[in-house]
Amino acid sequence: MAYCFAINDASVEKGFRRIAVELLRRAIDQSDRAAAGGGAQTQETIHELRKHCKKLRGLLRLVRPGFAGYRAENAAVRDAARRLSPARDAEILVETFDRLVTPGKPVAAGVAAVRQRLAARCEELARGQNAAAALTEFRDMMAEARQRARRWELEAGGFKALSGGLEETVERARKAMRDARRNASPWASPEAFHEWRKSAKDHWYHARLLTPVFPELMRPHAAVAEELGEVLGLHHDLSVLREAIGAGQDDAEAVAMLSDLAAAREAEATARGFALGGRLLAEEPAALAARWRGYWKVWCAEGAAPCRPD
Repeated sequence: MAYCFAINDASVEKGFRRIAVELLRRAIDQSDRAAAGGGAQTQETIHELRKHCKKLRGLLRLVRPGFAGYRAENAAVRDAARRLSPARDAEILVETFDRLVTPGKPVAAGVAAVRQRLAARCEELARGQNAAAALTEFRDMMAEARQRARRWELEAGGFKALSGGLEETVERARKAMRDARRNASPWASPEAFHEWRKSAKDHWYHARLLTPVFPELMRPHAAVAEELGEVLGLHHDLSVLREAIGAGQDDAEAVAMLSDLAAAREAEATARGFALGGRLLAEEPAALAARWRGYWKVWCAEGAAPCRPD
């Protein structure tokens, strides 16, 4: 089933459980298929498993104020995803490099050597001796979480169970955007942009979860939130790449060239991020939540939904 609440959910709490259990089931099934293939962590597998975890954490943050188990469950999912992080993080460095330097295009020997080093590290982590063990550990943690998810309880019903987390996430995104604007140089405070990215991604997940209440408006909103997250993600990846190439024993001329290219792309991402964020986050959190509550009420009434509208 799609990653969203459904009109036939008996309650928000049951919809919350349904979405969580389905995400965990998919993560477990995919882990089992990978294990059946010898336990190799292909980059595609890692990427998909981490996506399940991110979507689940986005769901948890939507109900955070009224979910007593939030802190423990969010930490459990975060820790499970970290079992798979090193190989994926190394792959992202290679992907980011290729966004700067087109693969197959002739480059200086020093530049080619940088990519070879990054790719070798990625391959080493993906095929390391602990890859299969990490996948098994991840799978077990997901199975344990699924058992708990079937019993998760919320303190409120209807939209009240969602509005607090929705408002908190928008407020965090707005604050992070202000902090990033104060550090707008691509060479300064990448942490501010990273925090903005995380809250923007969470808001994207929340818009997706609530898309059925008014698809004609929510889908475009979610699309803008997705683009903002991608732009800020590129900003972060470029920053990490600059650190990685500067920390190695690479050719100084190649490092300088790549750093300048990365800085230029970061500046572009900064400008695009502020353009998107300024529009997406223009509305006060309480006002946005109130508007979406209105959509929710009409949706419930039109579908004669058994879930409480408020």
